[in-house]
Amino acid sequence: MNLIIADFHDDFCTIRREMVAKKIFERDSGFYKIRSSTL
Repeated sequence: MNLIIADFHDDFCTIRREMVAKKIFERDSGFYKIRSSTL
């Protein structure tokens, strides 16, 4: 995920955290996945 975001923005950590906070992605045991409720 970090590599994909880094292609578009240098601050991939903040972007990733915000996507989790906005409930676009969820994190489980170090893995990220798209939340099923956003599809």
